[in-house]
Amino acid sequence: MKKGAYVVALKTDGIDTGWKTFAMCTPLTAPLFFAEQERSSVGKLRVAEARRICMDCPVRKECRAFAVDAGIDDGVWGGMDPGQRRQWVRTGKPDF
Repeated sequence: MKKGAYVVALKTDGIDTGWKTFAMCTPLTAPLFFAEQERSSVGKLRVAEARRICMDCPVRKECRAFAVDAGIDDGVWGGMDPGQRRQWVRTGKPDF
C-alpha cells in the first residue's frame, strides 16, 4: 500500500499535505499510531513502535505540524501523542 495513504482520508482544507507521500507510516501500521488509548502493556509497546517509526521519518516535522494545524486530538503524529502536542504548542513549538 502507498505510504502516507491513510492521511488522505482526513479533512485537510487549506492545509498542505504534500509531505504525506514521503511518510514512513502506511495503512498497515496505522493501528500502532492510535494505540495511545490502550492502557495495557501491548498498547504501550504499540505507541513506542509508532514513535520509533516517526523518529526515522523524513517528514516528521511536517506530520506533527499537520496534526496541530488540523486540530487532531488523537494518535501519534510526528512522534508525539496528543498531550505532547498540546505541550509543544504551549511552549511555543520548539524545534524537536
